[in-house]
Amino acid sequence: MTRGDRQSEWEQGIEWLNLSHQQICQIKNLDLFLNLRKLNLMDNSISRIQGLEECKLLEELSLEKNKITVIENIGHLKYLKKLDLGQNRITRIQNINTLESLTQLSLEDNLIQKLSGFDDMQTLMELYLGNNQIDDIKEIIHLKELQRLIILDISGNNLIKEDNYRIYCIFHLRRLRVLDGLSIENPECVEAKETFAGRMT
Repeated sequence: MTRGDRQSEWEQGIEWLNLSHQQICQIKNLDLFLNLRKLNLMDNSISRIQGLEECKLLEELSLEKNKITVIENIGHLKYLKKLDLGQNRITRIQNINTLESLTQLSLEDNLIQKLSGFDDMQTLMELYLGNNQIDDIKEIIHLKELQRLIILDISGNNLIKEDNYRIYCIFHLRRLRVLDGLSIENPECVEAKETFAGRMT
């Protein structure tokens, strides 16, 4: 066995890779990490999501605190369960509806204004959208497609200043159990139904 073969075998055996706080500007040289399950690239200077083509078994990917503007090049990650894109410069939710195993998505501290882009996502259970630029409370309607969503954090957005914001969310997202870090209580569900049942939305 040559030195190159030994190195290749070593790389293929790695399942967890922590590359946080390394001043990385570009994701590259991961082609041999074929069995990678967890990849942490938090707190770098990455501006584009790329170089993950061979990391098809990834289950957790953290790109928190980078310089990413567009969600891209992740549609092939069929086993991805947890994706953290908090503290970036993302303006739009896109290219995630093919992530058929995703259960947790973090997009806090970005520049998102709209909540469209979740079509056909049947596995998502936790969604974190705190401190974005979502102003219109009717954007919540887009989340009705998320049939398994039980935890939502949308605090720090202007829409929470709307009257009846909390019970509006509770009424439209019937499976929700926790909103902005607080458990949803039965009296709130009753109030939501009494307030919004029969109204045109």
